[in-house]
Amino acid sequence: MAVAFTLVPGWLFLTGKKENVDWALYKLSQYVESKDDHTNIFIIGNEPKGLWKKAFGLARAEELIKILDDVINDR
Repeated sequence: MAVAFTLVPGWLFLTGKKENVDWALYKLSQYVESKDDHTNIFIIGNEPKGLWKKAFGLARAEELIKILDDVINDR
């Protein structure tokens, strides 16, 4: 089943050849042998500051907001 995503300003979706996507996932410590074994981790970044944090995708909204705020404000 194919899933279509609408690009939202500020969001980036990784796509490409499998070996390139696997390499990127490996570098982000998110690579798994089977896509069914993936985790619910968001990687949130402030690219100009070089600040990156991981957040559990099923965390409480307040926790995710705090992490986003920390990344935006370089803390």
